[in-house]
Amino acid sequence: MNKILTFDYRYSWHHNGIDTTTFDQYFNIDLFKEIKEYINKDQSEYKVGSVGISPSIPLFNGFNVVDFYLSSYDIKYKKKFRKVIEKELEKDSIIRHYYDNSGKRNYIYSSELGKNFIHFKKSVPKKINLDLNYTALKNLGCKYIFSITIIKNQNDKIKLLKRFNNIKYPHLNDIYLYKLI
Repeated sequence: MNKILTFDYRYSWHHNGIDTTTFDQYFNIDLFKEIKEYINKDQSEYKVGSVGISPSIPLFNGFNVVDFYLSSYDIKYKKKFRKVIEKELEKDSIIRHYYDNSGKRNYIYSSELGKNFIHFKKSVPKKINLDLNYTALKNLGCKYIFSITIIKNQNDKIKLLKRFNNIKYPHLNDIYLYKLI
């Protein structure tokens, strides 16, 4: 009880107890402002998906998201969203079980990144294979993907637009912006 009453709100528990990361670092407002300015469209006109970062980060920064952490939402959406990540779930029984048996996290999981969404730059693979159903993702209204690493098996469904370097917090991940085509 004392821990709750003396909680220091400069730090976020949203990132699983990493008590050295501040809200400013976690939500990285400057970096996502740069991304928003680069896209240069009204944020109400498009949705984004996140690979390797919590969707709460783009959501906090004003982006509309297709992936999310919610305790209650329509099961029809979960079934539609599962089609997006189905191949990644087939590759990893841990994330498949986690997704199928938990209703809260509708995340774009990568079998190479696992279910942990707290990654520091030094621990992230330089490139990943990401087998998503991009048509299903587009049908959910997604126009852009924010990824913490390069998606090496790009196809005619996505295009890398730009890498946004995390200059302010170099230990945190850069963001690779992809557009669904």
